[in-house]
Amino acid sequence: MAENVSELSEKEKRKLVDDLLRNIRNPYTEADVPASKEDIIRGLDDVLEGMRSGPSPASQALDLTTQAVSAGYEALPEPIQRGVEATGQGAKVVGSKFMEFLGPLDKPRGALAGAWEELGPEEASVTDERSMARRIWEGMGEGWRDPSSKSYFPEQIRTDLAETGTTGKVASVVGDIAANVAGDPLTYLATPLVSLPYHGLKWVANFIAGTRPMQAGINAAPVRTVLEAFNVYVGDAGKAKRIMDDLRRQKRGSNILSDREEVLLNEELAAIAARAGVSVPELKSALLQDIETGALPSQVDEARARGDKYIAPESELGRVSDEAVGFAEGERKVMSDILAEEQAAGLAVEDIMRITKESGEAERAAELGIGGFYPHVLGKGATLSEKVSSWFSQALPYAIGRGVPGTVREINNARGRTVFMDDPLVLRTLRQKWSRQALFKNRMLDRLTSELGTKLGKAPEGYVHPVGRRKTLFDEAGNPLPADFIKIDGHAIPAEAKRILDKQLWVVRDPKRLTVPLKAFDEVQRWWKKYALALRPAWHSRNAFSNFWNNWFIGGLTNPARYGQAAAIQKAMQFKKGDVVSEIDRLAGRLTGKAVDPTFKVPGTGMTREEIWEAAVNSGIYEAGLYGTDIEQAARAASNVPFTTEWKGINKAFAAGKTVENNARIALFIDRLAKGDNIEDAAQMVRRALFDYADLSPFEQRYMKRIFPFYTWTRKNIPAQLHAVLQHPDRANKINIIVGGIQRDVPKVNDDDIEQWAIDQFPIMLSGKEAEDTHTFITALSYLPTAELNKIFTDPESFVNFVGQMGTPLLKVPFEIFANYDTFRERPIDFMKQLGETHGKDWGEGKFFGLVSPIGKEGSESFLGIKMTPRQKHLFQAIVLLGEIDRANPFGIFGDEETGRKSWAGAQRTTNDISPAARLIRAAIGARIYQREKGAKARYEGASSAYAVIELSNLLGSSKVSRNPELVKHTLSLIQQAMGQEEGTEYKERFGL
Repeated sequence: MAENVSELSEKEKRKLVDDLLRNIRNPYTEADVPASKEDIIRGLDDVLEGMRSGPSPASQALDLTTQAVSAGYEALPEPIQRGVEATGQGAKVVGSKFMEFLGPLDKPRGALAGAWEELGPEEASVTDERSMARRIWEGMGEGWRDPSSKSYFPEQIRTDLAETGTTGKVASVVGDIAANVAGDPLTYLATPLVSLPYHGLKWVANFIAGTRPMQAGINAAPVRTVLEAFNVYVGDAGKAKRIMDDLRRQKRGSNILSDREEVLLNEELAAIAARAGVSVPELKSALLQDIETGALPSQVDEARARGDKYIAPESELGRVSDEAVGFAEGERKVMSDILAEEQAAGLAVEDIMRITKESGEAERAAELGIGGFYPHVLGKGATLSEKVSSWFSQALPYAIGRGVPGTVREINNARGRTVFMDDPLVLRTLRQKWSRQALFKNRMLDRLTSELGTKLGKAPEGYVHPVGRRKTLFDEAGNPLPADFIKIDGHAIPAEAKRILDKQLWVVRDPKRLTVPLKAFDEVQRWWKKYALALRPAWHSRNAFSNFWNNWFIGGLTNPARYGQAAAIQKAMQFKKGDVVSEIDRLAGRLTGKAVDPTFKVPGTGMTREEIWEAAVNSGIYEAGLYGTDIEQAARAASNVPFTTEWKGINKAFAAGKTVENNARIALFIDRLAKGDNIEDAAQMVRRALFDYADLSPFEQRYMKRIFPFYTWTRKNIPAQLHAVLQHPDRANKINIIVGGIQRDVPKVNDDDIEQWAIDQFPIMLSGKEAEDTHTFITALSYLPTAELNKIFTDPESFVNFVGQMGTPLLKVPFEIFANYDTFRERPIDFMKQLGETHGKDWGEGKFFGLVSPIGKEGSESFLGIKMTPRQKHLFQAIVLLGEIDRANPFGIFGDEETGRKSWAGAQRTTNDISPAARLIRAAIGARIYQREKGAKARYEGASSAYAVIELSNLLGSSKVSRNPELVKHTLSLIQQAMGQEEGTEYKERFGL
């Protein structure tokens, strides 16, 4: 054995510090008495000597104790041994009060499984003298008390499979879960019977809510304000909100249909160009120029009919083909209809190219509310100052740049660059969307007056209004209207409906309401959210699994063929194809001789693929998820510069995410239609299971989404999961069975062995043996949406931590760095600084929160292969994608902690990487297996000493310090300060450091 630490291997060094940790607690006095300086040196000597001479007395005593306990256990009667062994972890999740709430659901299955075990293929022990009836009765009792101790899957088969290797262990767990799902009596009870308690509670709640005192309480201003802040509306306000939601979804669907129409029009225009022998860009340029200058025959005829003095410019399209002129006339009519609808609605808009009698020339209006036929939208050639000026403008998008004289072509040619977009089909689509935005209020008002209000009429002849009372309104038949009706544009609607109309219009997100700081905040957060999600395969995998789970757990989708039918619909109706997909489709069509037919009727629905797609779009469930709605993307912006907000690469990743989301939405939609739901009911189920991410109150839009970036998911998911648990206890019990099957052979876990952050993540223990000295587990929170209920079935402190973890990094990370506390891991960022503060010392790394230390030169941590302080690392880890890259450590370029190989920048790796295969799996699906030493939390976190030197010495034994040479040096220097120069030097010399 080596004489000093510097000569030891890495494995021997780790064993040394682990032994040191056990022995540094004063072994020469009572356990609660802290060691003296002399005791520490004696303990170190014992450790080194023990490594040279053999097992230490402590380890020998432990071995003898273990042998004695084992011998005593073997002496117990076999039935008692069986009872002891059956009391394992089962379906209990460490620290989960939610699973304690679900536990009783499994009692009927546990009782029947207990009877099955006695009646099943496994023979009873020859030493068991109980009668069959008694064994069955007692087995049912054991199963009722602890359901997870009983299983329909024979123990011998499970054990034999588990001993054959990894494949056998998986088969053992799968077989156990399948057998118990099949044997669960809740699986076969009629749904109304299973959910009878839920419906009873719902009836009682509705009855109580309908009583006069409760109604008075709900409608009281403070209560109503809180409810509406979180998007809960009642009475006339609730009716108005439902009407507005319906219109909002229709608007979103219309925008999607406009995008599809643009693609189809481009295909038509390309065919016209090919037949005319011109290029598509030339044809588009002529189309835009003709309409803007008024050169089309219909424009000339209209001007002359008004008596305007007008000299018509030569039509460029007329030289191309009559077909091209006809196409342009159709486009011009669409734009003219938009203008007419806006003018009819009372919006201050004018045709910017209208010819006037006075001048006989095209003249722009001085003030434009929206613009005329074609808006001027900044293009790729716009300068930075032009884009910044547009960004700071308080005008609506369609009014920006309208004061610049000339047509789009004239402006672009004069400046020698594409200042404004010059694609008329793109501009037409944008104009349609902006017009719907501008008319949204009018359409809302029309629906409210038609469904909740009435047209105003006159008072009956001879009616005398009472003196001193509010003027009564009458409908067209002369009937008096309720006192709470108010007059608006020749109609009368309930005051509550008008209040909600004004309130909900904010959700339309009028840019004029956003100040520059809020715009900047939103843009930065949008960038962070996009790069936190879209480029991470693991996130896409988790999102897909969450969709599948919610479709089953909430929506009742059990037929996997629905996802294939949904994919066929997506393929048949796909209109945003990239070059690669288009080429694949072309080759596939040539090989097979056919394409996916939009007119094919989907079995069980009576509707074609096209009809189902259009119904999904029009009902607002298509592209209404996280990728389609919650994280907004610019309508047309695209960049070739990586890591910009609208980089083409990130947008393509988002498109892939939307495809997966839409597949799950259409699949559930098909399933509900096939089960007899009408379109609205089917859409409502999709919104319940997979949510409408745009359905938030103004308060939630303004504040909650900014403070908590992924607020929408949690806000929608937790109520949906709680509702599903109560309504479908038969499905909820499957969680008991799944967790119980995975943890079937796991011994009881001491909660103190698992850190709080892991407990909050819903840890599921993997099969293990009592003799093993570690706990192995995975965390299910990221994958299992129902596990989020654990966040509300918890103590107040954990709930506060959960809320803190949700906060935006733009606000949270600076606060965490200032406070030196990681809210997610629930521990100090620079733990040496925290430890020093308990003794009035500054043991932290760097000044000014560790951010002024030059990155790459100072610090005990490494990130992306660069040396840095803990707080610097915490700052960079807030960019989630960078953290994923660091964990992946491709080809070991960031160093290797195991071998000591340094990074590309020469820094020592301070992270104990998992295997390359495990890193690949984690990057792809987000799965990670964790291991924790039994008793580790009590030893590493529960220790407390009055002397700083004891604390620092104990740190040498922790893996966080022992595996990090920089921290070892830093800790030894602090020990030297605490113990005194002379003794500290001796300490370091003994360890050869």
